[in-house]
Amino acid sequence: MFEVWLQQLLNKIGKNDDAAAMNTTLFAGQQDIYNHIGAISSSKPVKGSAFTLIFPIYDTSNELITGAAGLDSEISKDGGGFEDCDNEASEIGASGIYTLTLTETEMTADYIAIMVQTTSGDAINPIILIYTVT
Repeated sequence: MFEVWLQQLLNKIGKNDDAAAMNTTLFAGQQDIYNHIGAISSSKPVKGSAFTLIFPIYDTSNELITGAAGLDSEISKDGGGFEDCDNEASEIGASGIYTLTLTETEMTADYIAIMVQTTSGDAINPIILIYTVT
């Protein structure tokens, strides 16, 4: 199904590359990303248990932003509206890598969307999706 859609998209933009080969390449790339993330955090987000996210904040030049200003972390649970998180994201040293600890109450949903906004110039505000396990 995905290969048919991908081939239609490639044809529409004038690229007639083999969708099956491209799909295999995309899957391998996704698996590589998944393996890297798994190496960073081997714990799964458990519904009703506090969970700490670790994430980068990049600018539009794909450079890490250190000292991101005006951080505002927001949460949406099971598709509800966004509201402030109990905690705020904070940077690990001056690395451009940030953490945010979600409380037990914030983790009482099947799926959670986190949006971390910053007032730093050309920052790309991270959006993180979490699917909890029981």
